[in-house]
Amino acid sequence: MTFEQNFTVLSSSLATLPSIANDGWKWALHHQAQNGSSKRLSPEGYLWTATFLGVIAIGSTLANLSVIIVLFKNPQLRTPVNLMLLNLTVSDLLISVCGTPWTAVAAFHGHWIFGEGLCQAYAFATGVSGIASIGSLSVIALERYWLITHSGTISKPVTVLAVFLVWVYALAGMLPTVTGWSSLELESPNIACAPNWESPEFADRSYIVYLIVFALIIPAGIICFCYGSIIVFVKRHARSGQGVAKSQRNVTKMISVMIAAFFIAWMPYTIVSATAVFGFGDLITAPIATMPAVFAKASFLYNPIIYIFMNPQARSALCAILTCGSRRDVSQWLHRPSTFLRRRLGTFASVYAESPDGSKDSEMGGSIVNGRRAVARLRAASIKMFTAKAAEREDTSVPDILTESKV
Repeated sequence: MTFEQNFTVLSSSLATLPSIANDGWKWALHHQAQNGSSKRLSPEGYLWTATFLGVIAIGSTLANLSVIIVLFKNPQLRTPVNLMLLNLTVSDLLISVCGTPWTAVAAFHGHWIFGEGLCQAYAFATGVSGIASIGSLSVIALERYWLITHSGTISKPVTVLAVFLVWVYALAGMLPTVTGWSSLELESPNIACAPNWESPEFADRSYIVYLIVFALIIPAGIICFCYGSIIVFVKRHARSGQGVAKSQRNVTKMISVMIAAFFIAWMPYTIVSATAVFGFGDLITAPIATMPAVFAKASFLYNPIIYIFMNPQARSALCAILTCGSRRDVSQWLHRPSTFLRRRLGTFASVYAESPDGSKDSEMGGSIVNGRRAVARLRAASIKMFTAKAAEREDTSVPDILTESKV
């Protein structure tokens, strides 16, 4: 063969590579084609989907990375509940990096372009991360229940064990898709893989039931039990005059908002999937299938935003990082005493240190000495109060204003 002939053969071979790659997808494309053109979006629909997913991918990656940096740079924030929130953040970040960008690119092209193997790997990774997210929320709910209703504490080794078990649980939810029990297929509108919701086979249907129970009903049951018990406990002790510490109420409120946001985000996708499982897949058009799936992925952006905006310490630490503040500046902000206490200390000292005309009182004999002793007692009581509050945050540092002698 001449050079020109060889070049012609090579060019024609390269030109057919896309069709060769697409041959491996006939199983999925044929499955979608059986349901008609309603399973595909319009070009504008794919463009809007790609844009929204791209924004979610970038935003959730930056937000979750910010939370991770804040927790690692500030040791006083490494409490058991925050370590569990760190695990939730890691699972959200995994989907933000390994999942959402791929679907955004696929939506831009109007179909999945990365091959069958990567599609199934994507579905497996996002499935594991999603189950780990709701598993983390369940463990956090258990921690809140144990802390508030039983006044118990959870050590860091137990927290690490709980995090490990969450990922074991998540893997157990998705392993059947790689052991032959069920399969992962392209779902409408051909931009991502997921469990085979529409398969009439008994094996696929039984796995879907297992997945719904394992990844939704059991965690939701744990969360409902824990927060139901907390509500009953708080109401009962409110009548008796005993309340829950404000710091614990704030953390519990923040976790409640996270849980509510998670279920609100994932409930539409669950309903659409269940509709397909029970044989009503013909009712699901491409827009109906796409919007819940995209909305669910936005949940990985909600959690870090909720954490930052509802946690003053984390919000302050993030602001200090963004403005290049030092760690000492952050620590002083986290533990600064209230304005009221500062004013009371200053007023109390001035009353005993100065005479009515503003000059140093040399005729009051022991009054100044007694005043200094009184201020010292007030300072000691204040240190005791701050130490007790710091113990709730698992921190033993004391504000500088209480440890430095000012009078």
